[in-house]
Amino acid sequence: MMRWIYTLIFYGCLPLIVVRLLWRSIKAPLYRGRWAERFACYSKTRKPVDSQTVWLHTVSVGETIAAYPFALRLLDTYPQYSLLVTTTTPTGSAQVRRLYAKEIASGRVQHQYMPYDLPDCLSRFVKYWQPVCAIFMETEVWPNTLVCCEQRSIPALLINARLSEKSCTGYQRMGTFAEQTFSRFTHIIAQSEADVTRLRTLSRSPISVSGNLKSDIMISDVLREEAARLKKEWSSNGEKTLIIAASTHKGEDEMILMAYCELLAEHSDIRLVIVPRHPERFEFVAKLCREQGINVACRSQPNTVTSDTSVIVGDSVGELMTFYGASDIAVVCGSFIEHGGHNMLEPAAWGLPVISGGSVYNFSTIAADMQHQNALVILSNEDELTVSLQRLLRSASESALLGNNAKRYVEQTSGAIDKTLEVITPILSPSISRSSPADESSGCVR
Repeated sequence: MMRWIYTLIFYGCLPLIVVRLLWRSIKAPLYRGRWAERFACYSKTRKPVDSQTVWLHTVSVGETIAAYPFALRLLDTYPQYSLLVTTTTPTGSAQVRRLYAKEIASGRVQHQYMPYDLPDCLSRFVKYWQPVCAIFMETEVWPNTLVCCEQRSIPALLINARLSEKSCTGYQRMGTFAEQTFSRFTHIIAQSEADVTRLRTLSRSPISVSGNLKSDIMISDVLREEAARLKKEWSSNGEKTLIIAASTHKGEDEMILMAYCELLAEHSDIRLVIVPRHPERFEFVAKLCREQGINVACRSQPNTVTSDTSVIVGDSVGELMTFYGASDIAVVCGSFIEHGGHNMLEPAAWGLPVISGGSVYNFSTIAADMQHQNALVILSNEDELTVSLQRLLRSASESALLGNNAKRYVEQTSGAIDKTLEVITPILSPSISRSSPADESSGCVR
């Protein structure tokens, strides 16, 4: 009953959803395109393929990057399958096309937006793509999607799952509706024992622990080379120490710039790289710098960094790992406001000293463990930011110790991919019978 109420409300909200897409498209024009995919209406009949399809849903940029090493291992381990990677945002879509360029060219990976969680959309989607397995990342729990998979005997897995106390309490208020929804997963693979404990209050599905897939970070030789090239340019051949403020949100940019200006009084040899979380804020942050009289350069305009440049705005999508590799100290934002923080493992993998604000509920276990191992500095409030950066700039040994501890933590906690594949192996075994080619009438042909 509750699911039908949810579905009717969803249908009723469709006009508002379309208006929201239009509103977002004012600042991010890509939201104006590919709407048909969101309703699983496809203009072409899908060609029959030799391989069966595994569906992997990765939401946006962060989840797409985290899932990438896992996806490559999956393709390598099971060459008889192809992969359909879905996202919900244009930035996630761009990241998929960038990361999987070779696999897309070869036909082993395909990409679409995930359809809305509505029965008719999902029916068209599943009929068109015919996935033999559906894999969802972290917190993607969609009631109608899971019912659709269950009705068609498509195994559905939630991997790298995390559930905060706040979210758990919210789901528990939904009563049996939440329990029925979570119990439709074939298997849930959680990041930590604490996540398992919370998930078991909501689900009767088998639940196991893998650790965090984000710890299995792959830094390729190509990435290292690009980061080294960028570091040479942005540091003016090593003359400048680069501090990166990554994934900033509204209200954090001003704080970061204030701390940077205070540091300049003692450290004239520092340069700030500021990377807004959302593309629609790129120009705002660059303008904010100019209004404060700061000489700013933008990543989107190459060869504009000069000796007078103070701040570089990382106004590109999908290059954050490269920016981390080019930097010396990392401040991970989304943590100085009540947003729950962002992935501190990415700068840690490069061996950078990492600073975070106090809001880290998205990475609570990791943050606590890293702090315990002196691999992460968590600040009580924004006023401590200048002091913490000052200490690291003054002490190369303390900075190196913190960075080495951070890198060691990432190395010690890797292995989540192997544990996840152990669970998936029985599901993706070669014994699964091949499905028939897609029905030529599949989808909503326009």
